[in-house]
Amino acid sequence: MREMRSLYTTLAIVLLLSTSLLGLAVDTTEAAPAGIGINQNGNYAALSVSVPAGHEVRWDFDDGSFGSGSSTGHTWEPGLYNVRAVIIPADGEPYVLEKHIGIYSPGPVTEVQRNKEYRYAAYNGPSPKLTVTDSNGKVVSWLTYDATHRIVTGVPRDVGTYHATLTGERMLTWTITVVDGPLQAPWVRFSSHANNGTIVVDSLYGSSNDAATRYTWTLEDLDGTTVGISESKVPDLKAEPGVYRLSLRMTGVSGAASYAQLIVMDGPEPPPKDDNEINIGLPWIIFGLAAVVAGLLYAATRDYRALLGAILSIGVMIILLVW
Repeated sequence: MREMRSLYTTLAIVLLLSTSLLGLAVDTTEAAPAGIGINQNGNYAALSVSVPAGHEVRWDFDDGSFGSGSSTGHTWEPGLYNVRAVIIPADGEPYVLEKHIGIYSPGPVTEVQRNKEYRYAAYNGPSPKLTVTDSNGKVVSWLTYDATHRIVTGVPRDVGTYHATLTGERMLTWTITVVDGPLQAPWVRFSSHANNGTIVVDSLYGSSNDAATRYTWTLEDLDGTTVGISESKVPDLKAEPGVYRLSLRMTGVSGAASYAQLIVMDGPEPPPKDDNEINIGLPWIIFGLAAVVAGLLYAATRDYRALLGAILSIGVMIILLVW
């Protein structure tokens, strides 16, 4: 009976130590919020995210405007937007939550002024085909389908009547009348991300009334301090890890346009890890547990085989460290 109690005691100690050692390998990082809460009414939506006290929340509404706080709201023009909430913990790395918000037009826009942006938000399958012709049946290219924001968009230069067909899950046809209007300043949009501390522009598109344009990129921290400026179509900007505001000002003879977004800068690419460093963790824990179990069994039974097992396990752990 005494031997059985000793065995049970030994097994309990082994179980306790095994749980403790495995707990060291468990990621104790604070769980991220489940997602962005949305209460949409027409082209307005109330947005919220639940974060622990001391965390800062910055919003990028994907239309060049921003917000802050765990709860906010915004009104959009027709289109599909990828709203981002950038969570900045009191202690730790920032991370991003994303949610799509669709603001769809009740029907096709049938009249637009010359030099003014045309916008018609409609979903017609994942990759619909748009065809636009003038009154003589000639195909024109001033109108395109932006699959990212799910809008038919463009800027007409000539007055007249145009016929559009959007073919996808169904066929949509409508007529657009372009009337005379004043010259409009250019507009611009872009999307970007950071890769190893360098800004990468994913897309850059807009409309300019003249061929000669000047691109000025400005990177600012959240306090408004300028971190860097780049005068080129593709920015050459670097920054320390953190959350920044990246803005672009496109200037031409007929005017200027600006756009901005929040960007989370990461650090430089870390040096490649040695394969041994990558693979050592789990085997080392396993042989460590084996050494503990064998050592406790030897203490309880004085069986030389248990002692030999403990010695062999420790030997393997040493080999893993110096290999």
